[in-house]
Amino acid sequence: MPNPPTPIRPPVAAPAARPKRDLEDVLGGSVLAWLGGIAVLAGLAFLLTIAISRGWLGEGARTVLAGLLSTGLLGAGIWLREHKDRTEAALAAAGVGIAGLFGTLVMAGAVYELIPVEIAQTLAFGVGATATTLGVRWKATPIGWLGLLGALWSPAALGALDDGGILFLAIAYAAGVRLVVWQRWTLLGWAAFATVTLQWWAWLWIESPSHGSTAFVLATFGALSVALALGLDARVKDIRAQPAALLVLNAALLALGLADADWWFVALAAAHAVVGLVALRIPRVSRATALVALGIGVGLADLALVELTDGLPVILGWAGPILAFAALLGARRRPAAAEALIASFRGAATPAADEPAGEPADTAADTAGTAASTGGTAAGAAAGATRGLAPRHALVARACDALFGRPHDADWYFAALGLVAQLVLALGHLLATEAPLEALAGGAPTSEALVAVGTIGAIAFLAARLSGVIVLDVLALTALAQFTGLVLEGLPLTLALAVQAALVALLDKRASLAFAALAAGHALVVLAPPTALIDGLEHPFQAAAALAAVTAALSATREGRRAIPLALLYLASVEVVTLGGAHHTGQTLLSVLWALTGVGALIFGLVSDDRTTRLAGLGLIALTAAKVFTYDLSELDSLARVASFIVFGLLLLLGAFAWQRVRPRSLL
Repeated sequence: MPNPPTPIRPPVAAPAARPKRDLEDVLGGSVLAWLGGIAVLAGLAFLLTIAISRGWLGEGARTVLAGLLSTGLLGAGIWLREHKDRTEAALAAAGVGIAGLFGTLVMAGAVYELIPVEIAQTLAFGVGATATTLGVRWKATPIGWLGLLGALWSPAALGALDDGGILFLAIAYAAGVRLVVWQRWTLLGWAAFATVTLQWWAWLWIESPSHGSTAFVLATFGALSVALALGLDARVKDIRAQPAALLVLNAALLALGLADADWWFVALAAAHAVVGLVALRIPRVSRATALVALGIGVGLADLALVELTDGLPVILGWAGPILAFAALLGARRRPAAAEALIASFRGAATPAADEPAGEPADTAADTAGTAASTGGTAAGAAAGATRGLAPRHALVARACDALFGRPHDADWYFAALGLVAQLVLALGHLLATEAPLEALAGGAPTSEALVAVGTIGAIAFLAARLSGVIVLDVLALTALAQFTGLVLEGLPLTLALAVQAALVALLDKRASLAFAALAAGHALVVLAPPTALIDGLEHPFQAAAALAAVTAALSATREGRRAIPLALLYLASVEVVTLGGAHHTGQTLLSVLWALTGVGALIFGLVSDDRTTRLAGLGLIALTAAKVFTYDLSELDSLARVASFIVFGLLLLLGAFAWQRVRPRSLL
């Protein structure tokens, strides 16, 4: 039997596309309606102004007239919108009516006191609720721009920026926040925030209220602005930067509004910290915005600490959060390290296409998980994460991973920026007040300076253990060196740095080399400066002890051992000049020492076929020749000059003879 024919379904009609509006339609339908609404609102204000100035209407009559006109416009707009047509004119009429009603209540309650302020504020709540309901129902921007924004400007326009008017402003702002968040009108939200901020600043300037009233008003508007920022963040997913910017700007303005009260910074810091912690628990609020609020709390706490105290407590208070940021950064580094190692091991363990698939697919992942659990380090993360990148990009990635770790999410940025900010604050205050660099030049350090430097070093060391950031280890070692420099000076300082270099070598060779370099630098600057090669040493025994300690410190690392011959030669040089006299004999002996050492290094390099040693010997011979033919020829007396030239010449002949007898293999 043949198959029955497949029934043909009629095509589903696509929904009709919304017709595009041309310029004529925009001008005739929207612009005219908006201009008409603004003109009516302005005309109503001008009518009331003229009536007041000419005495036509009393306070009660003009208030009733404004209320009737506003109510009529609002009613007409609602009736036209709901029963006739969805025109812009109806929306404009309703928006003007809302703004007029709100202004009427401000005049009746706060300005003329025709009705109790409490009743007027209750009615204002009703007007705001009506505006919010209509805006949500109609999804109409004129309700916001004409109605709510007009209501927000009414206290300033009517000259009612006193204690009563500012409360009406808060009521209108609360209604505006509700409507803006629900309808996702971001631009209107910024306009409302700017309008409200300008007016409460004007209220502060005009009224000069007490600290209590100021704190109450600022807390009210600040809380509404925070609600606006968090609401927009939860409702609008493509404006992540705007809520954070709104939070930062709001916090800065609130802090400036009552900057002469120390407790105000404490209250702001606590409030933002609570907001950040609560926002972290709200799934719809982005983690980045919640962390920004928490970061604002930390920053305001830093400012509060400066306002409440000074000196050592400020440094300790600023350095303390470093541990928290380091712990968060370490928590973000470890999962990324394990993940990168798993990916790299999985890529290495994947069988080739021509190999038999005898092993289950999960074996490689299990092996990778075991390896990651035992060797999940930042270096492994960098190696796995940068696999397959170009060399220059891989180098940058490895550098970033070595400093702060791989993950670049909100927690990572929060921890990294917080860590850097607290370090800058603590170190800046330390170097500016408690332990400036000038204190290393000498003088008795204060106990506060020693405690501050020691605390910074200990916190940096612990933070490095929590986060694995190399910069913190460097900071801890720097604090140790600074502490040593504050406590000691002269030969004891060089000896202490050398001992620290030997001890640090047990943990890190590069850090040991840095301490050895500090010891050598201090010895060369203070105890055995380069001028001693001409004038001799003031304290030869101290210089000998210091340079011997530096030599011992250099022996702790492979790179340092290469500089030991140079350190010993420098020690012998300054001692020879000191023992032989600053002029003549001492300089002759110095030339002989350099020439003898250079020829000896050359011969040793020839015998052992060590090119580096040969080049070092030739370089020292060249330096000696420059000294003999310039300084010795012009500065020494006749006998010393003759001795320098003869001995130097004989040693050069010896070196030439050795070169001819034992030539380098590369030249044979």
